[in-house]
Amino acid sequence: MGRHATPPALPDPPDAPAGRAARLASRYLPRLVLAVCAAITTTLAVAWAGNAWSSATVAGGAVAVVVLGAAWLAGTVPSPPSESAPDTGHDAVQ
Repeated sequence: MGRHATPPALPDPPDAPAGRAARLASRYLPRLVLAVCAAITTTLAVAWAGNAWSSATVAGGAVAVVVLGAAWLAGTVPSPPSESAPDTGHDAVQ
């Protein structure tokens, strides 16, 4: 009750990049870099295995699309609750 019922203060959020372009770049650039790295690696591995470069390029492009889709899907998942969440006294599983 009273002052003990107040949850602890949250830490200050990190400084957000200024400008719309900077925000978009900070959000999508790591995903694009991951997709490009996966595409290049897959293309080289498929070509090294003895397949035609056209087949290797198609496989690399497909991997890039799958990685971008997985990164987008992972971005929609909510973050786990913090350890400092107030305890309500009730277990979710009984």
